[in-house]
Amino acid sequence: MPDETQSLINTLVVIIAGINACSQSERVRVANAFLSGRTLAASIALDKGDARPRIIACFDVYHTTKAGGDVACTGWLLAAVQERVNEHNLPQCQHLQDGIDKALELLSLPRKSLH
Repeated sequence: MPDETQSLINTLVVIIAGINACSQSERVRVANAFLSGRTLAASIALDKGDARPRIIACFDVYHTTKAGGDVACTGWLLAAVQERVNEHNLPQCQHLQDGIDKALELLSLPRKSLH
C-alpha cells in the first residue's frame, strides 16, 4: 500500500477518535468547520484536475485553528482529506471513503450530498 494511502488511513483514524472524544457542542463545531472547508474548497478551481490548491487552503485553516487549540481543526482536516480522496486516484479509495463516511456519520452529516 502506498505511503500516502496509509497516511490518510492513519489520519482518518485520528479524526474519528477525535470526534468520538468530542462533546455534542464540539461535534457541532467540527461539523460546521467541515462544511466551511467544503465551501472553501468548492470556491477554488482545480489545477488541471488536481485538488492540491483546495487541500492546501483547508490545511492552512487547519493549522491556524489547531495552533489556537480549537477543536474545529478536526473538521478542516476532514475537509482536506475529503478533497484528496475525491480525486479518486488512490489505492483503496473506497476504504478511505468509508472512513470519511464514518466520520460524517459521527457528526450527524448526510453522506451522499457531500460527495
